[in-house]
Amino acid sequence: KEKLLRLKFPSAPKAIILIAAGFLGLLIIVFTAYWYLPKAQITLYFEPKTIETNLTLTIDPKTSTLDPVKAILPGESVDISTEGSQSGPATGTALIGDPAIGNITIYNKTAQTKTFPKNTVLIGSNSLTFSIDEDTTVASKSSKPKEDGSGEDTVYGQADASITAQNIGPESNLSAGSRLSFKQFSEDDYYVKTSGLTGGTSQQVKAVSQADQDKLLAAITTELINKAQIELQGRQGGDKTLVAVKDQEKLISKKFNHAVNEKADTLILEAKLEYTALSYNQKDLQLLLNEAVKGKIPENFQVSDSSETKLEPAKLNKDKTATIQVAFKAKLLPKLDLEAIKKEIKGHYPAAIQDYLTSLPSFLSADIIIKPNLPSGLKILPRVTKNILLEVNSK
Repeated sequence: KEKLLRLKFPSAPKAIILIAAGFLGLLIIVFTAYWYLPKAQITLYFEPKTIETNLTLTIDPKTSTLDPVKAILPGESVDISTEGSQSGPATGTALIGDPAIGNITIYNKTAQTKTFPKNTVLIGSNSLTFSIDEDTTVASKSSKPKEDGSGEDTVYGQADASITAQNIGPESNLSAGSRLSFKQFSEDDYYVKTSGLTGGTSQQVKAVSQADQDKLLAAITTELINKAQIELQGRQGGDKTLVAVKDQEKLISKKFNHAVNEKADTLILEAKLEYTALSYNQKDLQLLLNEAVKGKIPENFQVSDSSETKLEPAKLNKDKTATIQVAFKAKLLPKLDLEAIKKEIKGHYPAAIQDYLTSLPSFLSADIIIKPNLPSGLKILPRVTKNILLEVNSK
């Protein structure tokens, strides 16, 4: 029975050894991770020196060789057609309505038969104008004996016709018996009386203005040019870049859904554009630009990738080459041995490397990101140089 109640434990020294071994193993794992796993991304900012220059380049589709001396870039002409639509509100106003219509009687005081052709103009009060709807022939004047036998009465020739006011509006609604005259003839020869004109109406409505059409045309031209450039650039691939060519975009079709002064709330334009541009290799351009400022670069400096280049639209020449005006603002950064810098800063606290970084030429500041994000007392730069990503930039 005493044997059954007896428990067996490892001896004290053996338990201590096992615990110590486990703790030591864990410590080694933690230390190894702390030594090898941290990574840092560091961006060093420098105050750049700048060199600004303007030069004239030529893009030649007939050559495949870069010529830095003559500033000639190989390139090619590319073209595309794009189409699309734009819409916008109508902002103009227009007077719409109907002209007055009615019947008249024409009187001929002359001794000759007279034919008045269609669209002959008649004039009323307040400078109102009307036109005859069809060719109308009026007999000459004649005579007939007076009833009392004392002589003869003159009877003017007459004919009925229909007329239409030349302008819309109620002003041309005339009462019966209103008198009109011919624009080209004297009332001593011919005159007109109305049987009454009706139906003239007018009202102000929202309509398309010329400015509406012009605005939409400008908008769709810009949109289609941008669309063409994006599509062409997508075709280039690699380091190929486009430059616009002056006056080489052309709208080959345009269709508005409403004309100017036509009643409408919304104006829609459908258009198609042909666009021509030039393609060149960006690396070739950079080589040419670097060559242009080569003699002005101070020792131990180099042209930064953040340099600024502005190209004006190219001007097409008769020989199919194109001339481009280029403004180049070269930003110069110091030449640095990045691997040497990594070796100098590895394993240090960020605050401890500030004096060293400040000693670098034209140094301004540094952005340092360390992962994992440990407490400040443990946050040091990686001890392994390959875990440090170092970038150089300008402000």
